[in-house]
Amino acid sequence: MNIPNHIVDEGSGYPVVFIHAFPMNADMWAPQIGALRDGFRVVAYDMPGFARAAPALAPASMEGAADEFIALLDHLGIERCVAAGCSLGGYIAMAVARLHPARLGGLVLADTRSGPDSAEAAANRIKQAAEVRANGIGSVVEAMVPKLLSDASRAAHPSLESRVRGIMERATPEGTACMLEAMAARPSSDATLAALDIPACVLVGEHDALTPPSEAALMAGLLRHAELRVIPDAGHLSNLEAPDVFNAHLRGFLAAIA
Repeated sequence: MNIPNHIVDEGSGYPVVFIHAFPMNADMWAPQIGALRDGFRVVAYDMPGFARAAPALAPASMEGAADEFIALLDHLGIERCVAAGCSLGGYIAMAVARLHPARLGGLVLADTRSGPDSAEAAANRIKQAAEVRANGIGSVVEAMVPKLLSDASRAAHPSLESRVRGIMERATPEGTACMLEAMAARPSSDATLAALDIPACVLVGEHDALTPPSEAALMAGLLRHAELRVIPDAGHLSNLEAPDVFNAHLRGFLAAIA
């Protein structure tokens, strides 16, 4: 099993391991790393094929990504942690919960959903994967960037869109294509969430156009021990759009676990 070759590991205390969104990398968690490393052991990493990581090995899957997450924990000597995932990272965190529940002391699901792709959405991802392999990741970046941030975030933080674009453009074509195919094939995690008996925090931007608050409410309703937090004015990358609010909710949740 591959160990990520770019790992951020800072601070000390109860471990919190962040899993990035698609097609982002560990840099998206900079506001959380800076805020939490005084009190927690904070880990973030680039998944295969993204930014500084080794090339992706096809075929990718949510199950394979979950196993890589566990290999990372083993490499770092972490027995239990809070897994915190945004969007794609949430899909992977839920796969970890399904396959390796004993390794989780808590779960943070940010701007994600538990349901699988519709047939139309899955077909579109497969089409995008072929386009990326043929022509690079530009088409995916251009299609996604307008959907990621809320209008309020763009007005309040004019440089944020270019920052997000810069992070996305570091993804490799093969890593992007492999993960598109993996997301298209992912199963439902509804039963996984319903069976979990650990604390969970569900965070979502008020104006998330990709995984709206209704999806967050569905996940919170499935979980036995969940708190739902809607972040005002934010979109799909609420941790970057409203980091102070996001971090305050995260700290409050983690304080009850550590």
